[in-house]
Amino acid sequence: MGFCGLVPSEYSSGERTRRYGITKTGNSHLRAQLVEAAWAYQHRPAASATITARQANWIIAIGFVALGYALYLRYFAIQNTSIGLACDAGLGTSICVIRKVAYTFGAHSVFGWIAFGGALINLARPSAVMFTLALAASAFGLVLYNAGLAGIAAGLLVMSFARPVPEPELPQG
Repeated sequence: MGFCGLVPSEYSSGERTRRYGITKTGNSHLRAQLVEAAWAYQHRPAASATITARQANWIIAIGFVALGYALYLRYFAIQNTSIGLACDAGLGTSICVIRKVAYTFGAHSVFGWIAFGGALINLARPSAVMFTLALAASAFGLVLYNAGLAGIAAGLLVMSFARPVPEPELPQG
């Protein structure tokens, strides 16, 4: 490590040896990278396997907002006869664009596949973000005609609660 300046400076005389801080000679960029790597290894981030109360509140809120918006889309934009006739006649409002996108996503099972994929990933590697994504997509899928895949995804999300979460690895040494 002498070529990058990570060795202690030394002043020795007779039997007495004094060592001081690092010499800081050599490649400063390499030295900075090695110091950063050592600090990152020594002080790892405290990643918790359990979700906090704040995360749980956000997950619940996002799930209810997704369910509410999906119900709004289905019963106000998609199944409302007057809006449907106006949009089919060529009305170019934002509700007609949203209606068309939601109908297209529903016809191609986009919400169901996103929910199913997110639930599978969450089952393999539990994560609050992936759980929230799969929950929101399941809410949209169940309401917007993707009940098969979204129902399986909701079942996988429930199964992910029964899976034991692995303990985080502690640093060696």
